[in-house]
Amino acid sequence: LGQPVTTLSVGQPFTLQATVDDLRDFGAGVFSAYIDVAYDGGLAGPSGPLAFGDWFANALEGNVEVLGQIDEAGGVADNTPGDGEPVVLFSLPMIATAAGTIEFAANAADLLPDHEVTLFNHDNPVDWARVLFTDVSVEITPGATAEDDGFTLFHNVGQIELDVLANDAAADEIDSLSIVAVSASEGGATAINAAGDRVLFTPNNGFFGETTFTYTIEDAYGQTSQATVTVNVHKQWQNLALTTDVSGDGATSPIDALLVINVLNNQGAQPLPTVPAAVLASLPMIDTNGDGSVSPVDALAVINVLNQQAANRAAAGEASPDAIDGEAAPEATDTLGLATHVQASPSELTWQPITLPRNSEPVPLELTCGVQSNALSPAQQFAAAADRLFADR
Repeated sequence: LGQPVTTLSVGQPFTLQATVDDLRDFGAGVFSAYIDVAYDGGLAGPSGPLAFGDWFANALEGNVEVLGQIDEAGGVADNTPGDGEPVVLFSLPMIATAAGTIEFAANAADLLPDHEVTLFNHDNPVDWARVLFTDVSVEITPGATAEDDGFTLFHNVGQIELDVLANDAAADEIDSLSIVAVSASEGGATAINAAGDRVLFTPNNGFFGETTFTYTIEDAYGQTSQATVTVNVHKQWQNLALTTDVSGDGATSPIDALLVINVLNNQGAQPLPTVPAAVLASLPMIDTNGDGSVSPVDALAVINVLNQQAANRAAAGEASPDAIDGEAAPEATDTLGLATHVQASPSELTWQPITLPRNSEPVPLELTCGVQSNALSPAQQFAAAADRLFADR
């Protein structure tokens, strides 16, 4: 008799099937039956003509011209009794047209006595009060639903695949979604892959910033939905999650400043090259300010964060003569290594020292500067300024 459905999707075809059953203990089958069926024509409608079951071969009637109504549908069987099992009275191919809960309510036919219900081995028409009508309802979902997406990329990475379908909704588990259209983007080239399940995006050379485009999906029933994709294109060598986390360990620490300073000491300030994404993943994100170069400014950004962290701890009362972050206060014999950055010019040198515990004993500092200069070496620059900076400490 067909496979019952529990939900439908807008645009999904289905078949409404009416069956009749002789409920007597020793039933011989239904000889004739006609019914009316009412439903919400705003949610579904016929997509083909009525088809009658094999059991009913005579006096076939039924009208579906009025949307929302199946009128006087039924027929008369041959003269051979059956076993009382359910038989198909009629089937009507239909299609869901809008979301909602649709109910099909069967009721008695109006053309009497021609359309009475009669049974084999029973001389008189069945009293309509003894006819049990069973209504059915089904939920119609909106179908394919595309949701907006967001992606963050590095520039000059070439063509990449964007899985825009990952958060989109299909009507049911047997439905399938495909991308059927994609708009242009000012920040790069867009296309659909051969399988129809990814958007191919290639950032324009030299483009940085935010760009958008739209894509359209279609489900197995022909329903479509559109959503917007936002792509943020960033320069390489910058940790987008935390720009001052050069090492990628999830926090800003002195090692992050040291990584930048080591590059400056070994190679100097310079524009950073474009490298393959797989190689970049293993390299430190030394471009903290995202300008495409490594310079003292990148180290200074880390140091400023470290100084602010120390100031915040001091303001919160976490710094004490006894301990900082659970460690014992420094002693005169301890050595504290500082990797920091100095902003230098021919006439001025600016340096902000690390905050030390209040009331602690004087601590000798071994200072290393990571700035290169054609005039003086980093050590020479820093030594001259350090004498002045520490003269009163």
